[in-house]
Amino acid sequence: MVEEESAISLNFSILQDFFDCAYRFKLSMFYGFVQPIAAAMGYGNAVHNIVRNIHKKYLDGESLTSEEVQSIVEETFFLPYANSKMEQNMLASAKKSVDSYFQKNKEDFKNIEMAEADIELDMGDGIKVNGRIDLVKRREISGEEKITIVDFKTADRDVTECLEAEQLRIYALGYQELTGKSADYLEILNLDNAESDRVRVTEGLTETIAQDIRNAAKNIRANKLDKKCSKEKCSTCYLNYLCLSKEEKKTYVE
Repeated sequence: MVEEESAISLNFSILQDFFDCAYRFKLSMFYGFVQPIAAAMGYGNAVHNIVRNIHKKYLDGESLTSEEVQSIVEETFFLPYANSKMEQNMLASAKKSVDSYFQKNKEDFKNIEMAEADIELDMGDGIKVNGRIDLVKRREISGEEKITIVDFKTADRDVTECLEAEQLRIYALGYQELTGKSADYLEILNLDNAESDRVRVTEGLTETIAQDIRNAAKNIRANKLDKKCSKEKCSTCYLNYLCLSKEEKKTYVE
């Protein structure tokens, strides 16, 4: 009798944590070690919610003025852990970032295909993955209409590094499962500084990431969750004090 594998439910963020460092994933998901609460925590989520509300109004056939966009910022922005002064400073930052995004992209909003689209992938073998795609746009490139999946980031994050993250590739698989169509490009857009970059969805990419997800689930089930050490990752990891030896700290942190 073949024993059935236990069901496993993952999401895009969980998978990215696994791909970044399986051992940190283990400490967080299995043992409950979480990132310390910072006063500014929630800023990225607040800005995402603001941009989502703008996109949805356009999908509903509405047009917005700059004043109406600023009203959306004021109504939506919320930082649960910030004091009053910090919240006001970050609200001003959000207003500036959202206004810049709106002015640069409002003429292109007519090309939005979907915003904040919920995705659920059934990978078979009891493996399910769910998540949400920030934005999908139709865009003319070299005279041809192409589908671009856009993922928004905030804070000082390198867009090239984000483009290399497995999470972005999962979006391509999710879009294909949802629509039956293949996306042409994946794009990262940093809302804080308007920096953006994109890569082409190459042939076989969705098959590759699907296999990566199955391998991840297999390793999680088997508790095969090894460290993925590097100076870049470990020096900024909020759990480096817990998992690195003295010699590793000298190598990766100091």
